[in-house]
Amino acid sequence: RIRDKQRTAATLAASINNGSNIRGVSAAENAATLDARINAKRAANGGMGAAPTFSTAVASGDGSEDELDYEKSEQEKEDDIIEANVSPRTTQDSFSEEGGSGRAGGDDESYYPTIEADQGIMAEINQEGLVDEAGGIQAFVADAVVDEANVIGVIKSDDEVETEERREYTRFFLMSVACLVFLIIVIAVPVTLKATNVISKKVVLTPPPTLSPTMMPSESPSSMPSSVYFTEVVEKLNPLSGERLNDVGSPQFRAAKWIADEDPMRMDLDDPGFEQRYVMAAFYYAMDGPNWSTKTGWLGEGSECDWFGVEGPGCNDGCVDDGEYRKVCGLKFGQHNGMSGSLIEELGFLDEMRFFETQGYDLTGTIPNSIGTNWSKVTAFLVNWNKLDGTLPFANNNQMLGTIFMNGNNLNGSLESLTSIKNLRWIEAQENSFTGTLPQGITELEYLWKFDLSNNSLSGDLPDNWKTTSMLNSFIAPGNNFTGQLPSSFANAPSLETLSVSSNAITGAIPLSYYKMESLQELFIDGNALGGVLSQADEPLYKNVREFSIHDNHFEGKIPVEQFEKTDVLNILTLHHNQMTGTITNRICDRLGISNPTTRLKELSVDCELVQCECCTCY
Repeated sequence: RIRDKQRTAATLAASINNGSNIRGVSAAENAATLDARINAKRAANGGMGAAPTFSTAVASGDGSEDELDYEKSEQEKEDDIIEANVSPRTTQDSFSEEGGSGRAGGDDESYYPTIEADQGIMAEINQEGLVDEAGGIQAFVADAVVDEANVIGVIKSDDEVETEERREYTRFFLMSVACLVFLIIVIAVPVTLKATNVISKKVVLTPPPTLSPTMMPSESPSSMPSSVYFTEVVEKLNPLSGERLNDVGSPQFRAAKWIADEDPMRMDLDDPGFEQRYVMAAFYYAMDGPNWSTKTGWLGEGSECDWFGVEGPGCNDGCVDDGEYRKVCGLKFGQHNGMSGSLIEELGFLDEMRFFETQGYDLTGTIPNSIGTNWSKVTAFLVNWNKLDGTLPFANNNQMLGTIFMNGNNLNGSLESLTSIKNLRWIEAQENSFTGTLPQGITELEYLWKFDLSNNSLSGDLPDNWKTTSMLNSFIAPGNNFTGQLPSSFANAPSLETLSVSSNAITGAIPLSYYKMESLQELFIDGNALGGVLSQADEPLYKNVREFSIHDNHFEGKIPVEQFEKTDVLNILTLHHNQMTGTITNRICDRLGISNPTTRLKELSVDCELVQCECCTCY
């Protein structure tokens, strides 16, 4: 409280002396300055006795009355002023506490001149209780007062300075600690993030930590938390997918996660259709489903039987009811839907599959063995123009398989397994990499109707045990490495219309039995090493054949011009690059200009050096 009063007095003194305030002058200098002013005042007012030395008193202690050693002057009031270590009273009233004059002759007012005090400061002092009954300021001891060039200020004590220095040191220390913590955060966070990125994405599934999980439930209604349910989903599906479920990013992992966390149906683990829904979701992810052009229904709240592409011939709406649940029996995806990826092994779980089509995409990988093992009811398997590789998985278990389209892939290996598909009716496997020989057993396939293995790497002799009961309509195998002779037993197949074995290494002559074939309409045997002389007789072959291509061989002798003149259905006749002779008549040439496409001769070529012809394409 005293210190506050001292500072208030100093403020008043500063106001009296034009409001200035200065700090940092020693107490001794303050006291000396005050002594000089008091003595000067005394001399101006009649030369009153010399003032006691106030500087000595200040230097010797705190300025209290006990420490001041001097002879009292005539005026007690002045001693009181010195003792209070302040300027004379700032009031027009007499300084005497008795109400009388402080000096003989009553010149109080000349000795104590009127000083105009700041009213605001006075009001503040009055609030602090520093104004006495006479209206003057009560005296008190100040630490030190300075009066230099009309500047007066309170000087801080050593304790105050030390306290302030401690505060400054504490402030500096706290700011240093804060900067250090900030620097550690700036360095540690990027290092931690980088270390996190290199952690393997391999998911290790662990059982739930407690029997009663306490974590928050998932948004979808469930009886347990999502993470726990996912663990149980994986355990349920482990016999079906095994380690593939632990591979983050795999179709199997994504499908299991969808089943556990996102499937609107939220199927129970014991639901008979649980595995089927998972397999369909895995197929969707494996085929890049999110980028399909059309994906209506997929991974939606409806049954998988209602999803786009779940359909097929002989499969009604894409599913069949086996008593427990509706099973998928058909997947049909034509071209231009943006599918890509690999067929998953889990497809074999769909054991009611009848029809499967994914043609014209960039599918890679192999045809899963599970398809050959479990799809015992499939009738059509169509995967034309993809990039599949590996061997054919079909065997004895696929007795109902009738149609296989796998043109334009990278499939390889032997075709021996074809002989076990007893109901095989139509197979197209052109532009692949199949090797080995054609098994003789294919002649035993009584329902085989179309057979096309163009442009592979097959070799050996062509099968020659065709029967009269055969339903063979087309045998197409150009662009391979077949050798030997043309099988004469082809003539036994009563329905054979197309025989194409161009660009092989077949030798010998055209079997005589071929000339008797009434059904044969297209004979492509060009690009081989065949020879001999063509029959000149009036044969059924010449009457019915539409395309007769024997160029680039070693045939010789006379061209059967008379027999070709009798037919009106011949469209293609290519005889060049042989050693045959003769003259092509106008009757044959006239057919080149016929407008009727059925009877018009579209192509006619010969070796013009050996054959006379005015309308032929010459070689």
